[in-house]
Amino acid sequence: MFDPNWTAESVGPVVKTLIEAFGVSRCMFGSNFPVDSLMKDYVSIWAGFSEAVADFSEPDRELLFARNVERIYRI
Repeated sequence: MFDPNWTAESVGPVVKTLIEAFGVSRCMFGSNFPVDSLMKDYVSIWAGFSEAVADFSEPDRELLFARNVERIYRI
């Protein structure tokens, strides 16, 4: 919400700094949807996250988008 017109390029440095600080096994993506829908649609939010970490390995992307959530929330 700090940048209503955010793109993968603008949010990428923030995302990568946080992942570098906490490690890929302690981070996960989420949204503030439906509030975020004031800025972007749901698909665009997730596409932006995906693009921001496109250079990460597939196992790391699986952690960020699914495995960490499953582990932390025990689902």
